[in-house]
Amino acid sequence: MVGAIGALSLVLQLYSAQPILISGSCKYKTAKGHAALLQAVVDTTENNKNLTRLQVVSLALDGESCRRKALANLTYIASLAASLPIYDQLINLELMDYFVGPDDITTDKDYKHVFKRLCNTILRDNGCVVLGVRLMHAVIQKHLKDCGLTDVHINHVLNPTDKQDIVLAYSLLKDLWSLPLADLTLSTLTYTKAHEALCVYGTMSYYLMFPYLCIDLLLSKQLEHLSAAIHLIMALYVLDDAQSQFIPTILFVDISIMVKNTFFCVAKAKVDHPNEPFFLVLLGTN
Repeated sequence: MVGAIGALSLVLQLYSAQPILISGSCKYKTAKGHAALLQAVVDTTENNKNLTRLQVVSLALDGESCRRKALANLTYIASLAASLPIYDQLINLELMDYFVGPDDITTDKDYKHVFKRLCNTILRDNGCVVLGVRLMHAVIQKHLKDCGLTDVHINHVLNPTDKQDIVLAYSLLKDLWSLPLADLTLSTLTYTKAHEALCVYGTMSYYLMFPYLCIDLLLSKQLEHLSAAIHLIMALYVLDDAQSQFIPTILFVDISIMVKNTFFCVAKAKVDHPNEPFFLVLLGTN
């Protein structure tokens, strides 16, 4: 297991993750063991603020179950205190989850992994349910073909040999959010409902992904997109949540965590560096 630290900085060398922990084994059997290791890293960082001038604002790990529980133990302890400087920045956001750890620390998820899992979800053998419509492989294939995409392209995006291919995941999800509206005069009710469900899944993916793809988008617009995404995902999850037919519960939670952490990080940046820009993704060189 390798742990790394990166700074919310416009200097690319600081923004890039720097390894600070190497463990010969990641096979800790309990969440308590993971939490103890993570806490040691956090404590070491906090105790060396005078040298590093860094404060831990969020912790991110992969999806292993023990690590999920460890993060919950460290970052989901109490509601955000009204005495904290970021409280006024966040308190008026309805439906926001305000639970944090010590020093208002939060959890984060890697957006690239989230995007891949969105793609893999709709490619499951039993598909996924959106607006009461089960979207299976054959349904997606037909609607992509009807909008003019070639058989070669459709076969490529619907039959990935590598489910970790982020470019391929982007290609399929982009195809979905680019679908034109169905012609109601030429379509059956069943076809129209399936097309609408595909468009909704695509729209949801667009709102979630676009802030990380278009780095020139205003920060306020990026936050609007993420807010629209999580509200839409929440509505669809509640509507079709039986046995995780829409998206897996873990994916729903991870998306919620990712969006929540973004808002918290922006609030912290506004308090600490009110006159500095803030980017969800930093590209280029300095």
